[in-house]
Amino acid sequence: MNYWVRLFGNIGQHRDKHKYIVHVLWALPLVLIIRLIRPLLLIRLGYLNSVRIGHFTPDTAEHIALSKVTPKNCLDWYWIPNRVSNKQWSLMVKRTLTVHNWTKYLDWCNLLLPGGEAHSRPSTYRGSRDQDGLVYKLNLAMPFLAQRVQYSTLRIQH
Repeated sequence: MNYWVRLFGNIGQHRDKHKYIVHVLWALPLVLIIRLIRPLLLIRLGYLNSVRIGHFTPDTAEHIALSKVTPKNCLDWYWIPNRVSNKQWSLMVKRTLTVHNWTKYLDWCNLLLPGGEAHSRPSTYRGSRDQDGLVYKLNLAMPFLAQRVQYSTLRIQH
């Protein structure tokens, strides 16, 4: 009973109350399924802090590095808030990590239900700093699309 009070209390805090009520109808059952299949496949949900470039770039680099060393039976799904400090970086991140807007509602429902910590990915683990040097050790680079490189090269030459 306490869960339902929390759920509807949290929905009441949002501007788009009706939108959240509709999304809870599909997200809540899906979160329960995600939790049921955890012994076979761990799906973790989280957001990438995109509001400030000082967090967006290092935090996503950290998640990209961690994705390279994540076990095969683990999937990470992310969402990016509407405010984005660097649109090009956002496009590149979306090509590298699994980012979907609908993950926001799964993440929201997961955090409301007790026991969802294993399925949660915080925006950062180390305060926006690569303290272990994982990005450097893995020699990570965010590739530009070939068309963008070609376009930029032509623009520089003329």
